[in-house]
Amino acid sequence: MNAENIKIRLKDLKEKEVANPNDVGKIALPLLMLSRAIQSRVSRALEETYSISYSELDVMVSLKLSPNKTLSPTDLYMNMLFTSGAISKILQKLENKDYIRRIDNLNDKRSKLVKLTDAGSDMATRMLNHVIDIEEKILGHLDAEQKEELSSLLFKAMKNIE
Repeated sequence: MNAENIKIRLKDLKEKEVANPNDVGKIALPLLMLSRAIQSRVSRALEETYSISYSELDVMVSLKLSPNKTLSPTDLYMNMLFTSGAISKILQKLENKDYIRRIDNLNDKRSKLVKLTDAGSDMATRMLNHVIDIEEKILGHLDAEQKEELSSLLFKAMKNIE
């Protein structure tokens, strides 16, 4: 569904009194469609180009941004809203690709830490650049001022979900 179809659908809903004329649907629906488009294109590109899932990239980026590129599995799944079983599967896939390794936790001998390898860090950077290229293709028609205004409004709207 493209932008014009969404506008027509929203107008139809308003005319049929299905939606309130002040409804935030005229904001929420395009946001939802935009989010789905970005996530779908990014997921497809990650799978086709790097054989990596969106979740695997999330883990790699979280590690890349953490001190010493290292976190505990518990920190990963608590911060990323994954179950411990799901994070274990993701970590196993990344370990098999040599993007992470598990190291001893000097503060707790019963557990291991997850560390992003140099190869994993380099790959995360390449994938993030690819993601940025995809996002630029989708949002690139906005000028710098429009991007800044949209970003500001979206962050303002997000305050109600925190």
